[in-house]
Amino acid sequence: MTPEQLSALLLDLARGRGRERAEQVARDLPDLPALLTELAGRGDPLPADLHRDDLELAMADLLVAWCTDGPRLARAHRMLAPPPTRRIALDALAELGRADSVPALIALLADPGLSDVDMIRVVSALGEIGGARARGALLALSRRDLPAAVWRELRIALS
Repeated sequence: MTPEQLSALLLDLARGRGRERAEQVARDLPDLPALLTELAGRGDPLPADLHRDDLELAMADLLVAWCTDGPRLARAHRMLAPPPTRRIALDALAELGRADSVPALIALLADPGLSDVDMIRVVSALGEIGGARARGALLALSRRDLPAAVWRELRIALS
């Protein structure tokens, strides 16, 4: 599948059309994260009826459908590194709720360039995943000097 074909599929999905077909196509792709990274980095203009958030949520939905096993999940973790795909990966990992994503999320918290918005998403993902390791990471984070918005999300995640 070319990036252009995937882009058309994503636009349909963002508009609420063709979900089952899109998820099946996504599962059949050998390296969806690479295609999503390429598309996210291009910054193509969007049609007037769509917002960037709509497209990113459609990308996250496809990534969730694609992550059917451990090796695919590990490839999705690599999408946490480049900022254009970080939000997509964080949304997908939170929805998947798999404990084997916790180490990648903890590593991301050590990134000094992590934005407050992305930190909120990491905290939310760790809260969604749960478990002792995720809770330990959240408790360790609570000892840091954090912006108010991150604190609010942290309190929610720990409750």
